[in-house]
Amino acid sequence: MILKNFFLCLVLLFSVTTISNNVPNILFVDYGNVSYGSLYLKLLHSGVKYPDVVFAQAVIESAHFTSDVFKSENNLFGMKHPARRQTLSEGKAESGYASYDSWTTSVEDYKLWQHSMLKQKECITKMEYLNLLGKVYATDPKYIRVIKKVMLDHQDVFKNAKTNLI
Repeated sequence: MILKNFFLCLVLLFSVTTISNNVPNILFVDYGNVSYGSLYLKLLHSGVKYPDVVFAQAVIESAHFTSDVFKSENNLFGMKHPARRQTLSEGKAESGYASYDSWTTSVEDYKLWQHSMLKQKECITKMEYLNLLGKVYATDPKYIRVIKKVMLDHQDVFKNAKTNLI
């Protein structure tokens, strides 16, 4: 009987390990630590317009979550502390960039920025949004091309997130 229970426990343990190894990591999201999957899920849940574009911006602006501004200020988007619009920024860092208590707050603040930029443009297409970003967000003329490349390179993240949403 003891031997039978032992083997049953081994089979269950092996099954759980096998199942969890086959389930995409995107299901095990820890919003405390940013990952591609957790970022994209947060963008989907926050309701930002064109989350794939915004995802690419975060990856670019944070240098794949390694930039000094991201590490010190939890600022995924390289946002400056705004003077006029509503913000969730805790204030301006010495560098002039907005400072957030977490990267998820940075996402929510981006949503506020996006809303303030688009309040007169309810029916904006993705291409129009990209063009707007090229005019108001970045000075690099290649910015839109880089965003599209990052989006293309991370299609698996988008697919896994949409497949695994409950």
